[in-house]
Amino acid sequence: MSEIEELAKERELKELAIISSEISNDDWQIRIRAINKLIAFKKSDEFFKECIPKLIEATKDESSLVRLAAIPALGDLGPKARTCTNRLIEVLQSREIEEVKAAVHSLGKIGDDSDLVITKLLDLYDADYLNNSSEELSKSLSWALGILGPAAIPHFRNRIKNGSINLQCGILQAVGIMGPPAISLLEECIICLSSEDINVRKEAAKAVGNLRASNEVEKAVPYLISALKDNDPDVRWLMSEALRKIGSPKALEAWASYEPINSVSALSKQLSNADKAVRENAAENLFPLLQKGVTFEAADFKAALKQTSHIKMLVLLIEALSNLEEDSLVFINELEDLLSHESKEVRAMVCVLFSRLPELPSVLVPKLIISLQDADKEVRLKAALALENSQDKQAVKAIENFDWY
Repeated sequence: MSEIEELAKERELKELAIISSEISNDDWQIRIRAINKLIAFKKSDEFFKECIPKLIEATKDESSLVRLAAIPALGDLGPKARTCTNRLIEVLQSREIEEVKAAVHSLGKIGDDSDLVITKLLDLYDADYLNNSSEELSKSLSWALGILGPAAIPHFRNRIKNGSINLQCGILQAVGIMGPPAISLLEECIICLSSEDINVRKEAAKAVGNLRASNEVEKAVPYLISALKDNDPDVRWLMSEALRKIGSPKALEAWASYEPINSVSALSKQLSNADKAVRENAAENLFPLLQKGVTFEAADFKAALKQTSHIKMLVLLIEALSNLEEDSLVFINELEDLLSHESKEVRAMVCVLFSRLPELPSVLVPKLIISLQDADKEVRLKAALALENSQDKQAVKAIENFDWY
């Protein structure tokens, strides 16, 4: 090591020592800043030796804000932070939902796939406070278990048959996240397709669909086809989606017969579904169908425009409508209302749609003139482009006075 390199390393170690000492400062804000600085610091061997004990101690800080900075910080260190696994397991018992969720994510990022970690994570699905807490914690557990990979499979197999509904749903979500490496659980997933519980059937359909990259998943196709007769329309839709994802000739034939190309109405109804995954899949499937100009029930699509709060879906819907040109005027009232939507992406997309019309209806001119004063520059420009399509005197005057720069 050259003299310059030695000096640089010495300076680095001094800086690390200063930051490390700040984690014990009396001011909680300084402690949080120190934790954030450590995460951005070069991860040398000296770093791990010096800082992991400090960060572990910070997870016990009297301030919940400091704890919520320290727990994710351990996860950001990755596999080299395995020495902190026991402390993170302790946090799982804290009943502080945000801290528990952060600890779950950190365990997933660290990648400790030991039996102890997997068992502790699985036990959390049946924690007495989980039902009264956010759905996000359950999803965090499934994400972590899915990321930990094949080591969790024996634990899944032992519990998926006789576990609680929460546990079965959580394991199926984890299988879906794990994807093809979990193909050995296909038989268990197939059994869950006919569960008495609707949520288990839904998660089983999603899991089977995500195993699609494996040839063995073809075994599930007859069961998915049979489940297309399920009493619940959302379950039927998820079964059809699993068939689409599997993509074999037999699966696609069944999917096409269940979800024909002119079934925009059925997809539109899914946009108000309680399950976010169902809503997102519906929007993504509507887009190519609408691009092809298929027929649909205007009433259903109008309802979808009003009911959909998810920004991504709204933008997809508006973009799809913009390809229908004159036909989009059927939805003029709903689209006009979206000019004042809270999302700038939605407002801009509506203006783009109006700019693609062969001729701008005069009823839209006043609203678009108001949009010329929008707080977002892109929305203002898109509104101006739309007004250029109008011969209305108000529109012409507004464009003459508009500052394009």
